[in-house]
Amino acid sequence: MFFAQDIPAVESLRIIPFLHSLDARRHAIISDSLGVKMIDPTLISKLTVFLTGWGAAFLIAFWLGLIFWTYRDIRSRSGDKLMQVLALLVVTILFLPGVLVYIILRPQNTIEEEYQKSLEEEALLHTIESSPHCPGCGKRTNPKWMVCPDCHTPVSYTHLTLPTKRIV
Repeated sequence: MFFAQDIPAVESLRIIPFLHSLDARRHAIISDSLGVKMIDPTLISKLTVFLTGWGAAFLIAFWLGLIFWTYRDIRSRSGDKLMQVLALLVVTILFLPGVLVYIILRPQNTIEEEYQKSLEEEALLHTIESSPHCPGCGKRTNPKWMVCPDCHTPVSYTHLTLPTKRIV
């Protein structure tokens, strides 16, 4: 292994970080009087500070990401500004428990899903209302039928607006 102090000409280059880190690795393991090798406490301290900093940065980034996700999600689910502000406050203040509370209390469907569902219901209702029904039993009948096949009630379609052919 190469160490800066092993070569006299390189001794003046100890300020280069690479050579300095090589020298620091040599002294990272310390032997006590019994010959037991231990890790240098300053190295453990520096490593702890470094990992704590990265952990804090990760938690802050995760927290901000959850706030951003909540903002986008509540905007797609509710048009109410008060609801949007309250959802953001819950997630901002309570962090992970706030996200759980938000997921439990948020509207089940997005605004787009609700709109699509209402369009489907309107189309289904229009289809049901446009088909003719028997006045006696209420079952659907064919416009070509003169009598209901179930209750034998005469069926008149004068009240319905059915498409007719024009004879010219």
